[in-house]
Amino acid sequence: MNSRKVLIISVTAGYGHHATALAMEKALRARGADVTVVDIIRYVSEVLYRTVDKGYVMTTKFTPKQFGTLYRSMLSGGSMHRTLGYIIKSGFFTDKIVSLLRAETPDVVLSTHVLASVLIDKSLAGGFPRLRHIGIMTDYTLHPYWEEVQNLHNLVLCGEMVIPRAERRGLPREKLLPLGIPVEDRFLTSVPMREARVSLGLPPERPAVLIMSGSMGFGNVGATVSRIASLRSAPQILCVCGGNKRLKLELETMRHSTPVTVYGFADNVDVLMDAADMVVTKPGGLSTTEALVKQKPLILTAPI
Repeated sequence: MNSRKVLIISVTAGYGHHATALAMEKALRARGADVTVVDIIRYVSEVLYRTVDKGYVMTTKFTPKQFGTLYRSMLSGGSMHRTLGYIIKSGFFTDKIVSLLRAETPDVVLSTHVLASVLIDKSLAGGFPRLRHIGIMTDYTLHPYWEEVQNLHNLVLCGEMVIPRAERRGLPREKLLPLGIPVEDRFLTSVPMREARVSLGLPPERPAVLIMSGSMGFGNVGATVSRIASLRSAPQILCVCGGNKRLKLELETMRHSTPVTVYGFADNVDVLMDAADMVVTKPGGLSTTEALVKQKPLILTAPI
């Protein structure tokens, strides 16, 4: 990838896709590549970006069952799948994305969200014959619409276990690269647990559980904290609330018999994981991968 120009396209619906983009940006820059990261929805329209961002948060947080129904409908290939596919592929996005590709003149486009890949695919049909388009899966399942990205050169999968499903959905085997979900280098190394706890100002001898609710603070985190805190030999609790300020305030005002340390949007999750004996989190692709790389036991909650 040395001396190559790389355009990384992301969508910040949930932080995992964007965090994957940033991890790849850092790794590629270290290898000498010229890298640009773009949130494609925000690039096309600031109003659309705010609508999609807030709409995603509202539906997944307040109407999770309806969101699940919508997702299954898209996966089944029914009328909702076709309707949303038509909207995504409409010419509304194409002109701006073509302008972006011409301005950046990348050798490679990496997309960390299927929506980004679909939008790029529509634009590539207009003629960029030497441009290589690679999709990056950031979850442990194959999202709807990947099979419709016709100009995709490769799709990086979370692992080999997804290959049969991808082939059933019509993706050619030769395009599939089961390389895993990219994470930042800092998750590839660890410091001793005691050292991590001391650096965070925590009691070094007491067991610790890390509770993470994603960037948007999903799930009934307060109840989870209370249940763990009520255990007979309760561990100390580290809780990351993401951007959910109300949840952070709620936890800070709760009183428990065990220490509870509350964080907002944390940029030192690698150290928090080093300090923890166990991680409790929603099954987001990136956070679970980071914990697996850190070799931490996981308890997964089901917010949707």
